[in-house]
Amino acid sequence: MVFLVIDQSGYQAFKALGDINSHLWLTADIMAEPEIDSLRAKGMEVSVFNYKLNADDLVGIAAAVETIREHHPTQKVWVAF
Repeated sequence: MVFLVIDQSGYQAFKALGDINSHLWLTADIMAEPEIDSLRAKGMEVSVFNYKLNADDLVGIAAAVETIREHHPTQKVWVAF
């Protein structure tokens, strides 16, 4: 499963799931680069979009999900916001 996190509350919901071996996609400005490096050091695959999404931007979220599907065509995408 692939997780798309678009804000801090979504990231907190993701963290509450515990240690999950998955691919995490973040929108810009969710966390600082040292935090991202820390996740990667723990073995998590993390990708970061170069733009920020808002919860009410359904068109933008759908486009982000399509981008993720291009990279992970057989995976389900969980959107957290």
